[in-house]
Amino acid sequence: MIRAMAKIALTLSLSLFLAAPAALAQTAPPTTAETAPTADTATNKASTDASSAAPAQTAGQSEAEATPATAPAGNEMAARLEALEAKLAGLEEAHNATDASVSALKRLKVSGYIQGRYEHSEASANGLKSDGKTVANTDRFLVRRARLKTVYDGVNAEYLLQIDATGDGVTLKDAEATFVDTWSPLNIRLTLGQFKVPFGYELLQSSADREMPERAAIVRAYFDGERDRGLRLTARYEFLRLAVALINGNGVKDTATYKSTALYGTNDPNKFKDFSGRLGVDFGTVTGGVSAYLGRGPMSTTVTSGATSTDPVTISYDYKRRTRLGADVQAYLDVPEVGGLALKGEIIWGSDSAIDWNGVPSNPATNVRKLGWIVTAVQNIGDYLGVVVRVDQMDPNTSKDKDKVTTVGGGLLGYASNNLRASLIYQHPIEEGTSVSDDSLIAQLQAKF
Repeated sequence: MIRAMAKIALTLSLSLFLAAPAALAQTAPPTTAETAPTADTATNKASTDASSAAPAQTAGQSEAEATPATAPAGNEMAARLEALEAKLAGLEEAHNATDASVSALKRLKVSGYIQGRYEHSEASANGLKSDGKTVANTDRFLVRRARLKTVYDGVNAEYLLQIDATGDGVTLKDAEATFVDTWSPLNIRLTLGQFKVPFGYELLQSSADREMPERAAIVRAYFDGERDRGLRLTARYEFLRLAVALINGNGVKDTATYKSTALYGTNDPNKFKDFSGRLGVDFGTVTGGVSAYLGRGPMSTTVTSGATSTDPVTISYDYKRRTRLGADVQAYLDVPEVGGLALKGEIIWGSDSAIDWNGVPSNPATNVRKLGWIVTAVQNIGDYLGVVVRVDQMDPNTSKDKDKVTTVGGGLLGYASNNLRASLIYQHPIEEGTSVSDDSLIAQLQAKF
């Protein structure tokens, strides 16, 4: 549009410039007639005729001289117009390139958060624990999480990458390549990569949003690391929510939680793929869902060296069928004159049942069933203060007595702004069959963008 307006202005200017000599030529004769002698001055007629002829000749000469002078001026204006058009074309090209860059940047979202923390525990001690591997001291300052997340919203596509850079190094958290459906009312998203296992509520909740410092015991026991690699499909229609995934089943944090040794890392030791899914509803003030996880794999692996260096090692597996079932519900209310109130509940039951594998018969004595539940209440007080209380319990083996662990925790939340939250949380574990005190106090400051 700017280019078109410039062309119009230059054309009008050029037309006026070229028309100026003609206009001057038309006004010259009347001026000559007005100054010519009349009949009353007959005595000077001859001289007057001579003087009248002279201006006519001069005017003719001026017109003749003006004609060649106009052509160079017109050529100069045309050249200037052409140069200006070239400049406008360059500006338009640069504008289009800038507009494309700005449009791309609008699709890119960068976010992150850092949790600086101080921890104190009554069970803290100097040196190592009895396993000879774990530090017993838990009175410490630490960077619990330092996350950086980038999301690019492309055309029917989404790129997501999240890393965690703490004192232990840089760890990959999420890496998702997603197809985004924009044609159907189901809002289908198909993801291939590494992501959180779709199960329950607290597992999927971001650590930046969770009011308590860590996830409940039953969630940590069954989903240590929270993530796995595989194929995930999500969809939503009106109030319905669906998320299902086909995953390796080994998770991304190979620790002693499931296995006696950490041998596999993120590599899955068996070809069988696990299934996990959640069907939920969202009515705004009330949300909830049911979840299921079905899989199989070695729960522990024992490697025994041969009698001599040349003898092959002996490898034995504790191979089990994994089953987890869960249900969760959340309600969000507004308490007049106080603030928003959130009530959350979740229950998870799981079974690890021994099965035959590679000709080795199963050992039913190793079957284990776990049961855990979580109840959380968060009350905001005005715009800058909140109170959280959570009670969670885990029974690590329902076939045994006096092994439940109930943790009562809570504390204060302070919101300096949308970007800064401070929390002071006290937790009191109650272990059946023991009087060991393991209370803890955690002070944390979280900054996010």
